[in-house]
Amino acid sequence: MKPIYIIGPYEEDPEKWTKRLTTITRLVSESDRSHEVVIMCPHPMTHLNGYGDTVNAMTQSLNGLMMAAHFDESELWVVLDSHGGYTIGMEMEIEMWRIWRPPESINEMRYDDWIKHLEDIWHE
Repeated sequence: MKPIYIIGPYEEDPEKWTKRLTTITRLVSESDRSHEVVIMCPHPMTHLNGYGDTVNAMTQSLNGLMMAAHFDESELWVVLDSHGGYTIGMEMEIEMWRIWRPPESINEMRYDDWIKHLEDIWHE
């Protein structure tokens, strides 16, 4: 079983990005390959106040990131912001990921490219 930790530009527009990250998570969980992975996508939970206050949200998100990064097959999926880059929060998560995992375990795409990738490749 492979953990996939998904991050995106939460701060840019929380409502929009909560919907987008939820859509990506749903596409993975509904795919023919869903039995191969464990999906972790904390930013929608943060937006919906699922962790409580900001400190708890940050703690739980980073705990999940560290846990996922400790598996040999784990991947970090980065949904780039509207300009094709990272937010400050994403940069921090990516740098933490790199402490435990090699750069090739990081996959980056813009939202529309992730949707196409998941529809074309994951739904085989």
